[in-house]
Amino acid sequence: MLQEVNKDGITLIGPAVEILDRDRDDGPLIEAPSLHRSDEGVYFLFFSSNCFTTPRYDVSYATATDIWGPYTRSEQPLLATGDGPDLVGPGGLDIVRGGNMILFHGHMTVKNSATERAEAARLSQKTGKPVKDRGLPFIRGMYKAIATFDGRSVSLA
Repeated sequence: MLQEVNKDGITLIGPAVEILDRDRDDGPLIEAPSLHRSDEGVYFLFFSSNCFTTPRYDVSYATATDIWGPYTRSEQPLLATGDGPDLVGPGGLDIVRGGNMILFHGHMTVKNSATERAEAARLSQKTGKPVKDRGLPFIRGMYKAIATFDGRSVSLA
């Protein structure tokens, strides 16, 4: 939903407008919208879909030349599990002012967290169960990347 507000940033102007809804690939919801206007004047609506507690959680985007739409979805998610070493369940993308650095979160697993790896190894040694069978707490960590916008596409480095 997109809602125009007055210059005070609080007073609503007109009704909210639906600019994007979930589709079959999004699972039960889309959430965490972040809107960015590229130097070329293209609006990028980033959003997360599926459930944040699963590896299917991802960041996708849709583009439009007018802030009110219509928005066209990208053919594939921008970030998904497996994109990059040990990245699991990325989501919640935000763009830092200036428009080229993004921040997002993902699962901190035994593969990408030294603390979790050490705790899993300690518990495994103590109980004799493999590391993969350890019931460790669910932890989300922050990541960053540099975004490059080109027309209606975006790439990350």
